Amino acid sequence: MKSFQAVGYSLINCSAVTAFTTANRITHGMRPQTSSLSALPCINYYELPGTRKNGIGSATFSINCRAVTADTAMNLAEKVIDLFHGSSGTGVYGDSGSAGNIFTVARASLKSNNGLIPEPDSSCYNVPVDILLTYPLDTVS
Repeated sequence: MKSFQAVGYSLINCSAVTAFTTANRITHGMRPQTSSLSALPCINYYELPGTRKNGIGSATFSINCRAVTADTAMNLAEKVIDLFHGSSGTGVYGDSGSAGNIFTVARASLKSNNGLIPEPDSSCYNVPVDILLTYPLDTVS
């Protein structure tokens, strides 16, 4: 499993997150273009530049939480922050019963909460949250 898959797996399998949005509204990469507000709330996430050094990798992910109302967007972002903020030690993300379908994380932490951003062109609000994953390079399949 790759780091972006571990992030997606975590988001999709977090009941606090999916209480706001369904798993099929959590996408890796660009947000699907739709003019329908019924496609909200949603999350899209993508990887920013990271580092690889001395057997350790780090990856920053921007997780964008969008909703029709500011309150919903902020509440969804809070659930994402709760999911990733300050977890340390070895965590295994993914299905541990399936070889090649796991990702070992040394630390997941909040890098920045970028606040509420109104998006007038799509009539919604976005709260982008950046998280940092640190992992041993030998964990990447």
